[in-house]
Amino acid sequence: PVGWLTSAEALSAPSPSAVRTVGFSGHAEPYGWAAATMLDGSLLIGDYWNLRVRRFATDGTLIGDFINNPGFSAGQHQAPYGLGVDPVTGDVYMADTDRDTIDKYSPTGQFLFEFGVPGTGASPQLNYASRVAVASDRNVYVIDTWSNAIKVFSPAGAPLVQFGSFGTCDCQVKQPHGAMFDQYDRLWVADTRNHRVQVFDKLGNFLFKFGSKGGNPGQFQGDLRGLTVDR
Repeated sequence: PVGWLTSAEALSAPSPSAVRTVGFSGHAEPYGWAAATMLDGSLLIGDYWNLRVRRFATDGTLIGDFINNPGFSAGQHQAPYGLGVDPVTGDVYMADTDRDTIDKYSPTGQFLFEFGVPGTGASPQLNYASRVAVASDRNVYVIDTWSNAIKVFSPAGAPLVQFGSFGTCDCQVKQPHGAMFDQYDRLWVADTRNHRVQVFDKLGNFLFKFGSKGGNPGQFQGDLRGLTVDR
């Protein structure tokens, strides 16, 4: 409710004074902005604002930090957003979104190399690279949110192709976020600002879509950030 005062009442009203403060600044444990399953079934969680990636057993037991090296030089990351696991080798790709790079790690968490540079053009430029998905051929698909594109790299970090562009029609994405491959190498993408999910083959060809903006069943209202596929 909102109460209204006349000008005279406002002038004569007592000045409010603080009584107490409720709540305080703190950190969650963890900020789970990303998740990926390792080849052994253990789970990686991107602990966004704690600047680390944590590893959990299948029963939820914390194994420890998989990555915990915040910084600004090569091999050091800021806030981990998206995670992808190579289905053959188990290597891990992390979307280091605040630096607009993709960091590659071994299955034991050893830093290997990084690729991508900040920018708004074609690969290897990245503009808020938020998610990573890895196809069966080991190519790496980066969801480059503010470029409205999916950019594809080789396992060595070499740029290959890109697809998707600003718009609302089929084959175009607008600020995409979540992405994952299914067992048929179809890439499912949360097309956030178009309020739908789009599905592509690994060559970038549009296959189908579902969802629309609205509040009824089958429609999306919120800020679509992630999705997963039951293989």
